[in-house]
Amino acid sequence: MGKGVVRRDNQLSKSERHEIESFRDQKRGKASGIMRAVALLFSDEGPYGPAMKNAEIQTLTGLSICNLERP
Repeated sequence: MGKGVVRRDNQLSKSERHEIESFRDQKRGKASGIMRAVALLFSDEGPYGPAMKNAEIQTLTGLSICNLERP
């Protein structure tokens, strides 16, 4: 797997997670950027995240696996 949006070593700190959630909730910016932020939050393997697998994230966001894994 590449070093894209969703990595298996993705562990966000509480402050990183808050920053990404703030970006997601702004309702401004490109939809693709917001969906990637959502994917990053879903893939978070830290204590605050659900640690979803790529297939689950793809189902929820509509992003392709290639899009999730690209740098």
